[in-house]
Amino acid sequence: MSLRHDVCGITMNTDAPDANGVIWTVRKLNDWTSPSHIQEIGDLVGRAGGSLLTERHGVHAPSLEGLAIAEDLDSAWAAFNQLNRMPGLGAVGDLVVYEGAPKLLRVRQGDQPKASAPHPHNGGWAIDYMLTFVALDPYKRGVTLHTQAIPAGGTVSATSAGNVPALLSLKATGAGTVIVRQNGSGQTLRTRSSVASGTTFDAAERRVTTAGGADIFPMGAPSEWLSIPAESTVTLTNLGTAPVSATWYDLYA
Repeated sequence: MSLRHDVCGITMNTDAPDANGVIWTVRKLNDWTSPSHIQEIGDLVGRAGGSLLTERHGVHAPSLEGLAIAEDLDSAWAAFNQLNRMPGLGAVGDLVVYEGAPKLLRVRQGDQPKASAPHPHNGGWAIDYMLTFVALDPYKRGVTLHTQAIPAGGTVSATSAGNVPALLSLKATGAGTVIVRQNGSGQTLRTRSSVASGTTFDAAERRVTTAGGADIFPMGAPSEWLSIPAESTVTLTNLGTAPVSATWYDLYA
């Protein structure tokens, strides 16, 4: 794993000072490996054991522990106050870890930030801190957005390097019917009628929106949502009359 971390707009573990002259270090990254695992078990009638009703990933709750190092006391207190805004109550920020390919979690503040008062450190000042986050979308994603344009009647290949299925977002780039088949599974995203250019079908958010951002779900709900299986390449065929653009991120548990 690379040392670098990007945390809510601050780059850590590069020995590069921020705007206040503070160097941020990370000594421990906790619970980055995987989101929580949720199982619902039901009782069986007539024999021992149980039945697995559902099994899914829950929220992801990583935390960071480290040291913020400043040359003077004013800068150390600026870092102390900055911790309360990472990302802040009700706010959302990005946590990026450079583990070979960088991976990103969109996080909210979990438990309250914890920080010591500034204390002397190597001729300057330092703060011990701990930041706890929660990611409602549990999957880490690659930072690169993959895009494929699919003209009406066209077929393209789509690859995901992630270890969980990559959810596809489709956007009509012209007016018409949207009918896109994932040829590996045979699943087909099909609209009930023609849609305007700019209509977007977002499988991750389960939302259908107009070019202006207005929700038209569930009336505009497609027949199925599409995804690319983990670590796979599939072909997508546009059977509709509207050209579309398919986008996705590599997703990781």
